[in-house]
Amino acid sequence: MKFSRPGKESGINVKVNNLEDEAVIDKLYEASPAGVPVRLMVRSICCIHPSVPGLSDRIALYRVVGRYLEHSRVFLFHQNGALALYMGSTDWMRRNLRHRVEVVFPVLDHQIKEEVLAFLDIQFRPAKKTQLLGIDLRPVSWPQAPKQYCSQEEFYQFLAEKK
Repeated sequence: MKFSRPGKESGINVKVNNLEDEAVIDKLYEASPAGVPVRLMVRSICCIHPSVPGLSDRIALYRVVGRYLEHSRVFLFHQNGALALYMGSTDWMRRNLRHRVEVVFPVLDHQIKEEVLAFLDIQFRPAKKTQLLGIDLRPVSWPQAPKQYCSQEEFYQFLAEKK
């Protein structure tokens, strides 16, 4: 969190299916008042409350529920201009982090890293099946997406154009 000081860039972007591990949530709650912007894309179980004054002001919580069941777990940490990108099999759940063998690995290849970053950008844009969640974990108003824009379809189109 030392990079959240004035003049230093920082950030956390995470995409998982579930987030319920108390230790991880406590660390995210520590990061927010320290000035670290946190964007979370959580599809299902989620026990963190975004936008709580003084606790999670800088935490934004999103959910995409659409036609496709997504299994990607992506963890992006931005520290003063350096990006650390990881992918893996684990959700941030107590059972996954404490009682199972899970794999998380750094993404080091520049081309793959660029593709994953583009994917995250697509996921966090306003889209017809993407919701921004509030303190009570219910959808709140945010910029309207173009009527036909769907992040899942956009991602598949992105991949088709890469071929």
